[in-house]
Amino acid sequence: MKIAIVTGASKGIGRAVALQLVRAGYEVHGTFNSSGSAVETLEKDHGIIFHQADLAKRQETLRLAQELAKLDVFALINNAGIWEMDNVKDMLKASAIHLAQKAFG
Repeated sequence: MKIAIVTGASKGIGRAVALQLVRAGYEVHGTFNSSGSAVETLEKDHGIIFHQADLAKRQETLRLAQELAKLDVFALINNAGIWEMDNVKDMLKASAIHLAQKAFG
């Protein structure tokens, strides 16, 4: 069975992609940050294997990479992202600062 990893698989687009991959016969490993109850349901009802990590934190991302490196991965769908409500005037500057702080500490 082919293995696919979907980041941000507990809700939204990542959830939809993960479910489609399950229906297509993949063994799906998903990542999540804090959607515990949704994860339990997806694991139980659809067999998705979840791994918790805050991908905005370097150490957690490195730990997750080591955990998943043991798998013979066929596909990686990088769906996880950051979204912030902001006004148009400040959006680009604030988002850039936030992303830099998350990426580089």
